[in-house]
Amino acid sequence: MATSNNDFKVKKGLQVAEGGTFGAPVSVGSPTGPDHATTKNYVDSIILVTGPAGNYIVSVTPPATPVDGDAWFNSEAGSMFVYYDSFWIEVSGAAGESGILPTIELSFDSLLASGNRYFVDTSIPRTLTLPADPIIGDEIKIFDATGLCGTNNIAILNNSLKINGILDSALLDIDGVEASFTYTGLTYGWKLS
Repeated sequence: MATSNNDFKVKKGLQVAEGGTFGAPVSVGSPTGPDHATTKNYVDSIILVTGPAGNYIVSVTPPATPVDGDAWFNSEAGSMFVYYDSFWIEVSGAAGESGILPTIELSFDSLLASGNRYFVDTSIPRTLTLPADPIIGDEIKIFDATGLCGTNNIAILNNSLKINGILDSALLDIDGVEASFTYTGLTYGWKLS
């Protein structure tokens, strides 16, 4: 199989082998399994794959001069981050935590659904409403994707449930804010952190 230094997308059946790591060259061996011929043809045909370019850094501290698309694995916390719009956005939890929440871009007022990460356009003020029927452990993450939340606030309507033990809505008003809502039950409601 021919090898070259190209960016490529991972396709079913393609695995990193022989101790490949982020931040260093990775060797791709011949695929095995029922789809090995299809995967091998896919890998062999890679010439110039387009898509987001980026560096993959493993360290305790984030890189000093990142560009959009760079990935940083915090080797102390065991968490992965991607640099986007001047912020490091966590894309995985610490080792042992559940998987990544799906990402949704919002540029309008919306009823939120549990189990999502919302990147909110704050070029104008936004009003978001928490779900009415959450179950314990439901999680929602909200990110100020344009960094203007200090001027154009995000109002979080409680939908008749408590937030941090108070029957009231919340207001996100700090530029670049990242907020997590985890549902704890009727007594305390949504825990905002």
